[in-house]
Amino acid sequence: MSEALGSAWRGEHFAALWQSLVEGRPLTAGAAPLLADLVALAALAMLLETMVLLRWHRRTGRGLPARTLLPTMLAGGGLMLALHAALVGAPAGWLLLLLAAAAVAHGVDLWRRWLPAATTPARPGFGAPRPR
Repeated sequence: MSEALGSAWRGEHFAALWQSLVEGRPLTAGAAPLLADLVALAALAMLLETMVLLRWHRRTGRGLPARTLLPTMLAGGGLMLALHAALVGAPAGWLLLLLAAAAVAHGVDLWRRWLPAATTPARPGFGAPRPR
């Protein structure tokens, strides 16, 4: 994390971020690092959430199996990391790579959800018709 997150609690960069988000102003030099840190924290929280959900499914058999959960989480995580890369000024190649990875994961997620009911678990919202 950068120093921006530590100084944010003093309000120096938080005010700039707030003005950018609420008032529609462009990001200032002080707001971009803070937003990048917040995006990184959200991505880390998403990673921890994924690990907890996978472990819970393995222990209890409840929740989403890895083959259903991972494409969804990878698509969202790829977009978050692409946003982070853009905010920190990473080379365009990294940004394109992360966006492509998110697109592939999203495609896998959609493909799995739209498989015929005979090849997917009979669960509402995951390719199987809802029971009536």
